[in-house]
Amino acid sequence: MSTFDVSLARSFIVTIEAESREQAARLVELYVGYMDESNTADRKQFQFQIQEIEMTQNDSIEVRSIDEQ
Repeated sequence: MSTFDVSLARSFIVTIEAESREQAARLVELYVGYMDESNTADRKQFQFQIQEIEMTQNDSIEVRSIDEQ
């Protein structure tokens, strides 16, 4: 089996309740990977709630061979 590095570009629309625009942007960058990675303590401490994550783009943009057999 061969081994490859794949560059993946993903875009999301995230609906979040937060105290301000700045906090919303900062918290989404911090807690969203492929899912909501926040926990109950995070949500309580920073007073936010991620309501929905919708993936809008999922594209492989480069594939590089590491060890092709």
